[in-house]
Amino acid sequence: MIQVAGEALIDLVMQRSSTAPKFVAHVGGAPLNAAVALGRLDVPVRFACPISCDAFAEMIHENCAALTLVWRRLNQLMLPRHLRLYP
Repeated sequence: MIQVAGEALIDLVMQRSSTAPKFVAHVGGAPLNAAVALGRLDVPVRFACPISCDAFAEMIHENCAALTLVWRRLNQLMLPRHLRLYP
């Protein structure tokens, strides 16, 4: 099994429309993406990352579970997750 440690984050990408723009959340982070790629190649992989206690953290966790990625929460942080906004 390969252990990948690093960040998992939420990218908020703005979707433009004729009314008002809205932001769509996407799970990301280079270490998480690498772990997902290994999993898709049928390599046993475990991902370790500190995680917050908010709805975005649950979105990341659910994404990992859907991809059959073994998730190891290093710490449960009481801080909100950092967000990256893309216009």
